[in-house]
Amino acid sequence: MYIWFRMIRMFFIAWLEQRRHGHVGLFETTVFTTRAWPNDLDFNVHVNNGRINTLADLGRMHFFLRTGLLQYALRQGVRPMVGDITSKFRREIKAFDEVVIHTRLIGWVDKWAFMEHRIVREGRVIANVVMRGMFKGRSGAMAPEVLLSEFAPDTESHVNDLPDWALDWHRGMEGMSAQLRAEEASL
Repeated sequence: MYIWFRMIRMFFIAWLEQRRHGHVGLFETTVFTTRAWPNDLDFNVHVNNGRINTLADLGRMHFFLRTGLLQYALRQGVRPMVGDITSKFRREIKAFDEVVIHTRLIGWVDKWAFMEHRIVREGRVIANVVMRGMFKGRSGAMAPEVLLSEFAPDTESHVNDLPDWALDWHRGMEGMSAQLRAEEASL
């Protein structure tokens, strides 16, 4: 199934869930079910790494819609933007496998928000995708804690305690960004 059809299906499902159950809390996990189709496969006859990241994109959009955060961010003049992604692949996903994407906000540092997407088949985590992104507007990045505290007043009551591996990854990405800026400055 081409990604646009999946996107339309995901928007429709999120809309139906919203009407039936209302918003999901910002610190809850959203769940979206989809299926692997033959056009998702690579020459190894399993879902390729790029498509798994696309499935994570669907899970992230579903999260933003179900929490109401996308609508709120757009009203504030900012858009969610992906900065970096890291993926851990544990098992293959074959054609026609049904997978469930569990998406949650795991915390934030400086201008970056971190989200985790666990792609699950038959109760086992098949892949884990972590995204570091920001909310960006005309005047640049908006600190997640500012936007999130306005959106969900109980934000401060949640401990923003990123796991060590996420902080290590964040520091690595900051180092890579600094190196790229230095290389560009020397051109």
